[in-house]
Amino acid sequence: MTPKKTSAISRRAIACDAEFFEAYHNLGLVLKDAGRVQEAIHCYHQCLSLQPDHPQIPSNLGIIFMELNMMSAATQCFKASLAVSRGFSTPFNNLALIYAQQKNYAQALSCFNEVRGINPMSTDGLVSRGNTYIGISRVDEAIQDYTRAIALRPTMEEAHAFLASAYMTSGNAEAAIKSYRQALMLRPDFPEATCCLLHTLQMSVIPSVQPFQATAYPLDPILALDVSPNDDTERGTRIQSEAEHFIDVSSLTFDATARMINEDQIEILIDLNGYTKGEEVRYLPCSQLQSRKNFDVLDPKCQPKRSDYGLPEDKFIFACFDQLYKMDPEIFITWFNILKRVPNSVLWLLRSPAAGEMRLRAYAAAQGLQPDQIIFTDVAMKQEHIRRNALADLFLDAPLCNAHTAATDVLWASLPMITLPLEKMATRVAGSLCLATGHCVRDCFRKTKFGLPYILQCGGIRGEGVSLALNRPKLHELPQRVTVGSVNF
Repeated sequence: MTPKKTSAISRRAIACDAEFFEAYHNLGLVLKDAGRVQEAIHCYHQCLSLQPDHPQIPSNLGIIFMELNMMSAATQCFKASLAVSRGFSTPFNNLALIYAQQKNYAQALSCFNEVRGINPMSTDGLVSRGNTYIGISRVDEAIQDYTRAIALRPTMEEAHAFLASAYMTSGNAEAAIKSYRQALMLRPDFPEATCCLLHTLQMSVIPSVQPFQATAYPLDPILALDVSPNDDTERGTRIQSEAEHFIDVSSLTFDATARMINEDQIEILIDLNGYTKGEEVRYLPCSQLQSRKNFDVLDPKCQPKRSDYGLPEDKFIFACFDQLYKMDPEIFITWFNILKRVPNSVLWLLRSPAAGEMRLRAYAAAQGLQPDQIIFTDVAMKQEHIRRNALADLFLDAPLCNAHTAATDVLWASLPMITLPLEKMATRVAGSLCLATGHCVRDCFRKTKFGLPYILQCGGIRGEGVSLALNRPKLHELPQRVTVGSVNF
């Protein structure tokens, strides 16, 4: 039965009998799936007025509140469900997810253990508990849970991907690569696994920096914040003892860390980690990115010419300076279609890695592009790279995994950028930077599967890219929106 028909039947049933519990319940499910959240909540409250001791209804409400990021209300609902019946695994599982997010790992593990007791065959529960073990650096136990989940459901591609990540964390790159490939064999269109596999292949050649090693440089910070647990090495202990002030924030929530930084009136944070194991993002209110050191980078007297890099002087240059592993065939097809629709245009990319150039040129030729429409240049030093960003006309971001540092460089150079935020953090970085600087081409709202609005830049990459390329006056207005000096996030 279709949702529309279910809704119609449920409403007719309620019209006939205002105390028809099942009709309210079914209607609430349909409305929730349709994104009509408030109406769904009303239906569930009607259910509770008819059957206050029904365990499913508070759990359904809790799921809605979780999706609305109302974790306190969700917790109360799941606890209310368990107060009626403890034989239902969903409230335990969702409470565990909330506790894990709040870094209350002991409570999270307790709830996951309850899930295992109720449903020993729950592969989702095993994977979620494994993720919790990862959060407290109990990697071996996480690997055991992921392995058990795979034994129960060998086709669970997410379990293979999480197992691969755990292997990589433990330093077993060979096993990680094998598990990522298994995940991709089960699900070829698994972009996260594709990116992680390529990253793992790169990192197996260039090892990641250990968290405490990353800070072992001749700097004298006023205050050192440790966002990862102490590894008890001699170097880590030395850094902790020699820092003027040292605070371990690895067990704090993001909100608690932000409040502490704000209360201590810390004005500048310097991330010394680079790429590290266990890296995390701390979201800070009212942060500022100061641009004083970038003034010389953007000095008109220092600006290079297109000819310095073998770039055509008379063509429209689209650019993307992301590493090639962030891109997939779909985005290349989109970009190639843009080149076909914009006369006298080229795409400027980085040789990163250089081995990808030959394959991409062959792929572009197969799509009908001319050899001179794809231009590769070598990676450059930071200041030179920011200066030469300004030689392009429009930056095309990769939706699968956004430009991060590259996006900041692009904005410093006042180069307009098109990006398409999706749902995961790695797909929303460039959009957040664009929004923070007012450097947006166009904003429109759409609904996520959770019914929450988020900003969708440009509506469609191909359409907006072509539109801007063919409308130079509109394009040239965009950089004027960026204020050089101080950018509030």
